[in-house]
Amino acid sequence: MAYYIKTGDHLKIVHSINDDLDEKSYRKIDKDWIPTDRIFRDSWEIDLTVNIPKAKEIWKEKLRVERLPLFEANDILLRDAMVEDDADKKAIALAERDRLRDITLLVDECETPAEIKKITL
Repeated sequence: MAYYIKTGDHLKIVHSINDDLDEKSYRKIDKDWIPTDRIFRDSWEIDLTVNIPKAKEIWKEKLRVERLPLFEANDILLRDAMVEDDADKKAIALAERDRLRDITLLVDECETPAEIKKITL
């Protein structure tokens, strides 16, 4: 047996609780009910469903971290294309920059955790 405690905007799984907790702030659950996929753990609601807006923000932040080195590498390619005055290389670098920049917008269109996780770099 485990307990699911709501603390502010976050939920925490514990194996014992303090006697001074308000009964509305925790829920007794069977360990088998705890989702095995913890990617969106910070977006879980008290009924263990995923809060989609929170999940989207979690995924967007993950994508932002992952794309930073890709932006940096692409900036070098763009700079080199401009120095070489190579229109084809410049177009490719600009298209990649736009793809990286707009990847988080695709997350906004998702409606389920599975759809959100499909958005990758």
